[in-house]
Amino acid sequence: MAVNERRRKVRSESAAMDLLYIAVGIAVVLMAAASFLDPKGNMVFFPIIFFLAAVLNLTAGKSSAGANGTQGNGPERSSSWPLGLRWLS
Repeated sequence: MAVNERRRKVRSESAAMDLLYIAVGIAVVLMAAASFLDPKGNMVFFPIIFFLAAVLNLTAGKSSAGANGTQGNGPERSSSWPLGLRWLS
């Protein structure tokens, strides 16, 4: 029973990550197109676009890291965390 619940949890987390990527991707594309068409009028979109990219990077790093903070069976790496900011987890 526990194995089925774990699989269901992994599938639901994967689906949530996919929806997050799709929603943020669409938002970034729309903001990038608007700021390309009128850069002076849509200056506020630039920091938002980079912030959303950072959020995606952090969520991808969190999801690819194992439960104990390592990736796979090899030695501990901090490649998924920019500048080795492992203390955030």
